[in-house]
Amino acid sequence: MNQPNQIAGRGLRLLATLIDALLVPVFAIALMWVSGVLEDARDYANHPGLRILGLGLASYLLLNGWLLWRHGETVGKRLLGIQIVRQGSALPAPLWRLLLLRSPVFLVLPVIDELPIFTRHRKCLHDWVAGTQVVRRFARKD
Repeated sequence: MNQPNQIAGRGLRLLATLIDALLVPVFAIALMWVSGVLEDARDYANHPGLRILGLGLASYLLLNGWLLWRHGETVGKRLLGIQIVRQGSALPAPLWRLLLLRSPVFLVLPVIDELPIFTRHRKCLHDWVAGTQVVRRFARKD
């Protein structure tokens, strides 16, 4: 049985976000190199905004997709022992909720999205929209 959820601290969430913010672009550059985009930048120049967004999303999903789907964690959250769960539950949030509800708010309104973390609930706007919370991960007691 899992212990009750303890809401993750702001510092842990920020550090996890910074780890992911460093890993995803590095992974994206590796994808660009493997796919040949770095060899011929002219092919990449025709719709750079869409290609960058697509490459960023692909990199994020390839790097974090399995962990998000199975455990509600990104690499940064995994390293720091925190995870995204359904509000009021110890169950990981479904991947569709993370991608369709949390991610767009995070991408479109990044500064506004982060402000509510300073309330007593320690939830970002994308947590409120998706009905999720970020908690400390505890070892299971069997």
